[in-house]
Amino acid sequence: MCIHLVCIFNNPLFVPKPTFARIDFLRQGERLVEKVASNNVKIYTENKTFVFANVRFSK
Repeated sequence: MCIHLVCIFNNPLFVPKPTFARIDFLRQGERLVEKVASNNVKIYTENKTFVFANVRFSK
């Protein structure tokens, strides 16, 4: 009995743990957002990174 408790409670404190509800949700569609939406986020972050790099290193 003590061995099982050590295995259960020996996890680090700040590690995200997958829950069964989250796993089931991901298995339904296997994607949280559509491909178009994720592509828009990618383009937006690339543009912001490019602008930030130009402003920071232009001086």
